[in-house]
Amino acid sequence: MAEKAKFSVGVFGIPAKIVNGVIRIKVNVRMDQDRQRKAAGLPEDSPIFLVDCPGGGVMTDDESMESALQREVFEETGGCEFIDCDGWQEPLVLLNREKGQYDIAFWKPIRLAGEPKPSSEASDHPWLSIEDLQSGDKYRPVSGLGLKGRTGQMMLGAIQWFKNAPGGSRYFS
Repeated sequence: MAEKAKFSVGVFGIPAKIVNGVIRIKVNVRMDQDRQRKAAGLPEDSPIFLVDCPGGGVMTDDESMESALQREVFEETGGCEFIDCDGWQEPLVLLNREKGQYDIAFWKPIRLAGEPKPSSEASDHPWLSIEDLQSGDKYRPVSGLGLKGRTGQMMLGAIQWFKNAPGGSRYFS
């Protein structure tokens, strides 16, 4: 019997664009809002939409991070592909208490090819600014940790990365 992997690996792609001089990132509004609100400790009738980044887990030992990300972005955006902007960013490592193991999340800046459509995992794909995320009055990263959790940290890190990227204009569509 094969030994269980010590880590589970997640891969996420974060597209960005500039609107009126403000960097915005594309996020997924989760289809499972009721479940996500419960996990985040929000009431069922909360006006807040819980969002995440396009991405998911590497499913098999022979699936590369790149092919996993291509598959996940395609599934979650209703058929979009992406143009790779740069290499993988510093991984975020968190203890997954439920599974009793560590999760490693890698993200990379991307440019979407095509316009996202609703999918079985995402009902909408808004462009959010750091101000939208920090206010928390309409959109919030999934989990009870909000911006302090893995997804929130990736979103904030991506906005900062795009802001500081050398030759940054080449990354924006």
